[in-house]
Amino acid sequence: MKVLQIGGSNWADSYPIYREEVSWNYCPEKQVIAYVDKYIADTLAKKGRLETYDCILIMGANLSLNALDKLAQIVDSYRVIYDSRLQVSEEVQAFLGFKSAWKLDCANPVDIIRQITFYFYPKQSGFRLIPVNASLSPNYLGAINYQGSNHLKLEVDYSDDYQPLLSWNYDVYLDPFRDIECWLEFTKDIDCDLQLVLEEVGTAASYQGGKRYVISNEQLDTPLIIQGSTQRSYLMATLYAKGKGKVDIGALHLRWSRGPFGKFIVGGQRSSDEKREEFFHYFDPGNLKPPLCVYFSGYHSLESFEGYYMMRSFHHPFLLIADQRLEGGAFYIGSAEYEQKLKDVITGALQKLHFTNEQLILSGMSMGTFGALYYGAQLNPHAIILNKPLVNLGNIAANLQKGRPFEFGTSLDLLLTNTKRNDQVGVEQLNKYFWTNFEKGNFDKTTFAIAYMENDDYDGQAFSELVQFLAQSKSKAKIISQGFLGRHNDDFIENTKWFKSQFKRIISEDFRRESE
Repeated sequence: MKVLQIGGSNWADSYPIYREEVSWNYCPEKQVIAYVDKYIADTLAKKGRLETYDCILIMGANLSLNALDKLAQIVDSYRVIYDSRLQVSEEVQAFLGFKSAWKLDCANPVDIIRQITFYFYPKQSGFRLIPVNASLSPNYLGAINYQGSNHLKLEVDYSDDYQPLLSWNYDVYLDPFRDIECWLEFTKDIDCDLQLVLEEVGTAASYQGGKRYVISNEQLDTPLIIQGSTQRSYLMATLYAKGKGKVDIGALHLRWSRGPFGKFIVGGQRSSDEKREEFFHYFDPGNLKPPLCVYFSGYHSLESFEGYYMMRSFHHPFLLIADQRLEGGAFYIGSAEYEQKLKDVITGALQKLHFTNEQLILSGMSMGTFGALYYGAQLNPHAIILNKPLVNLGNIAANLQKGRPFEFGTSLDLLLTNTKRNDQVGVEQLNKYFWTNFEKGNFDKTTFAIAYMENDDYDGQAFSELVQFLAQSKSKAKIISQGFLGRHNDDFIENTKWFKSQFKRIISEDFRRESE
C-alpha cells in the first residue's frame, strides 16, 4: 500500500504507521513536479507500467497547475484526501473535484493515518454464508423449507424473549487492519423479530478482543461495520428470533469495509430494494469525454467489482455494476424496484456527464452479457459489447442435467428464485423473461460486438437467436461477431482480447471527434 503526503510536516516522522506494508512517502509542495517525474520514470523502469498511489494526502495547497497535472497521472479517482482547513485556489479546487477528493478535518493525524490504513488498501475481498451451511437450534420445532441453497423458510413460534434460531457452521476470519461490513438477507412477518449476534474470538494468547455485536430490528436495515484490530481473530454468527410468524433467511454477507469511503473499492456505492437484495455500482468520470462505458460484472463468488483496471485503461468515463446475490450473482434481474434503481444508476451517470444514450456503451462477459442486453433494450445505447452471451436463463438451468452435469448448480437457484418452479414450465417462463423485455428495444442505432463460444454448454443458442431476432424484426442494428472453439468457460484469454479490442475500436472510430 503506497501513500504520498504532500506538504505540511512529514507525519511518518512523528506518528506511528500502523503496519510495515504501508509505504509512507513525503513530498514538499514546491517539489511535486520533480518528485512525480522521478516516480514515473522509476516505476516504468522497474515494473514496465505506471503504478498509481493508493492515497494522496494533501496538507498544503500551494500547487501550480503543472504540478496538479503531474499528480493527476499518479492517482485514481476517490483516492485523494485534503485538509478541510486549507484555503485552495480555483485550480486546486478543480483538481480536487476532478478526482472526487475527500475533504476531511486532518487536525488529528493518528485518526487520519488509521483511516487511510484501514480503508484505502488496494484489493477487495468478501464472501457469504448461505443457509444450507447453518444448523438450526434444537429448540426450533417448526416447519423447515429449503428453497434451493440460498433461502431457508421457517415458521417461528417463540415467546417475547429472543431465543436461538440458527447458527452458521463456519467461523468468519477477520483480517488484521480490516473492518468488516455485515449484511443479512431476510424477509419476515411483522409479528416476529430477528436479532443477529456476532461474537469475536482471538487466535493468540495475547489477544485482547472478545467483543460481542448484537444487531436487532431496525439496526438490521443498514449494514453493520465491525471494527478490525491489528491482530487476527474470528467471528461466530448466530441468529435469534422472538414472536410468531414466517421468516425467509437468505445469505449473510461479510466483506472488507471501506468505512465512509465506499463499497468494495473507494468510491463504490450500494443500492438495495425492499426485499434487501443488493447491487453495487462505481462511477469514474475518467476524462469526462464520451462515451460512458458500462461494465456488468460476470459471475464470481468473491464479493467485489470486476473489470476495474480494464475499464480504466480506456480513459473514458466508466460505470461498474456488480450483483452479489446467490452464490455469485443473480443476472441483474429482480423486483421492479431493483431493476428501476439499477437503470436509474446508468441514466444518472449519463445526466451527470451531460451525455445522451447515443454516447453510451453497455458491456459484459458471461453473466454480465445478460445485464448489458436486458438494460440495453430499455436504454437504446450506441453499442453493446458482449463476451460469451447468455440470454436463456431457463435453458442454462435445464442444461445442468445433460449438457454440463454437476457444473453451475446455482442456475437451479436462479430458476427457483424467479419462477418458484423447477420444471419445464419454469424453464420456459425464465427464458421468456428476457425475450419479453428484449423485444421492446429499438436497436436501429446500436452496434452489437459479440464474441461467442461455438460449443457453449450453458446457452448454446444465445448468439444465433439474438441474430435471428434482429433479422426478423428488420432491425438496422450493426452486428460484428467472432466465434471461438470451445465450451462456455474455455479460451478466456483470446476472447477477452477480442472484447477489449472492440471497445478500443468503437471508441476510436465512433467517438474520435468528441474525444479530441
